[in-house]
Amino acid sequence: MKNLNLNGLFISPILVALLTILGCKKTSNVIEADGAIKDTGSVAADGCGWIIVINSIYYHPDNLMGNYEVNNLNVHVKYTLDNSTKFGCGINANTLPVIHIKSIEKR
Repeated sequence: MKNLNLNGLFISPILVALLTILGCKKTSNVIEADGAIKDTGSVAADGCGWIIVINSIYYHPDNLMGNYEVNNLNVHVKYTLDNSTKFGCGINANTLPVIHIKSIEKR
């Protein structure tokens, strides 16, 4: 009867699991920038609501907290860009890129 090497049977699955975990590195899509909160008027009245202007680009935040709804408030924000969604608003049917705020603080 042959001797079985059981060490190899236990090490192999552990090695495969370890390599899988280390090999699956998630890339971070979080962007960090300074910007300003703007009140463009109610969406119902042909405005675009509360937006964040970053590098002269208007963004619609999908989760801006009420305590940051202050016109011309300068902020530092960490966010992700939702490339699959645009926010339609305004009399000219503007479409703004949508962002999801990860963190925000007053500057």
